[in-house]
Amino acid sequence: MVEKFDKALVKTLFDQLMAGEDAVFYDPAYPYRVTVKRDGEAYEIVVEDTRKKWWGRVVEKKRTTSRPVAGSGSQGPGYEALSMLDRWVTG
Repeated sequence: MVEKFDKALVKTLFDQLMAGEDAVFYDPAYPYRVTVKRDGEAYEIVVEDTRKKWWGRVVEKKRTTSRPVAGSGSQGPGYEALSMLDRWVTG
């Protein structure tokens, strides 16, 4: 899943998250952008369709924990964001 996206952009996303910053991932090869914002003990992940006007861009929104949870399949907010993006890219 991560392999299809630009490696430098993926690294930047994970570097921003590891530094405790909010992150935006946008690979120009795809018409979607993912925003990851820290919200207390959780992260809000929003996938937007950049082809639409600002009022109709959000196609998926999710809150996730800030750390991986054993047995849940979650690998943290970075992987969760890329997984959500992958679902929209692959249709």
